[in-house]
Amino acid sequence: MVMILGLLNSVSFDGSFGNQDSERSVLSATSKAVTPIFSPMGLEPENWPATVGIFTGVFAKEAMVGTLNSIYSQLAGEDNPNKGAAVAKFDFWGQIQEAIATIPANLAELPNQLLDPLGLNIGDLQDQKTAAEKQEVDLGIFGAMAKRFDGQAGAFAYLLFVLLYFPCVSATSAVYRETNAGWTAFIALWTTGMAYIVATSFYQIATFSRHPGFSLFWIVLMGLTVVGVLFTLKNLRPRKINRPAI
Repeated sequence: MVMILGLLNSVSFDGSFGNQDSERSVLSATSKAVTPIFSPMGLEPENWPATVGIFTGVFAKEAMVGTLNSIYSQLAGEDNPNKGAAVAKFDFWGQIQEAIATIPANLAELPNQLLDPLGLNIGDLQDQKTAAEKQEVDLGIFGAMAKRFDGQAGAFAYLLFVLLYFPCVSATSAVYRETNAGWTAFIALWTTGMAYIVATSFYQIATFSRHPGFSLFWIVLMGLTVVGVLFTLKNLRPRKINRPAI
């Protein structure tokens, strides 16, 4: 799956390669085309990298951070062309020495790592430099993301969608092995549908004062969709079989 993702991220529709994390790759071009589908949850066309992250997460959730970091870093460079730094020449032994020098600090952090094994605590959120170092991303992506997401409401709606939508291919394959194609398709549709409903409803409620009519339409539509799905599932459940008395 990672190989397929890398291929889609490299090749363009004209057959050229070397388009990683750019607007020209098949992955990015496809994401740009479908981004309007996510507009009710706050994703605008210029925020197509967020859609690339969604596609990446289908293949491997752990690849999302790296993908978003690469694309938003590139966009941050385009937004601020005068802030680019010269690329230093790679020094193999210098990198080895730097890695060895970090061992004492990493050992000192071991107790904190045991208390926070998932790395959920990134310290003071107001300190962007520290947060970037903790997440191992470029500092410039915060400005690029803030420019393209619709404030906290848009960013949180995106996080809700990512939290709930389609499991990665590995998890989906495990479901298929344990059940069948029907259950696998149901889980994929159910999780993605619920993610869209939750993210859209949250965003429209959070931004209701901006466009009451538009928000009310989507809130009602999402509510009716939930009712319709539950009604359908109720009618599709197996009927009770009356067994003859013995």
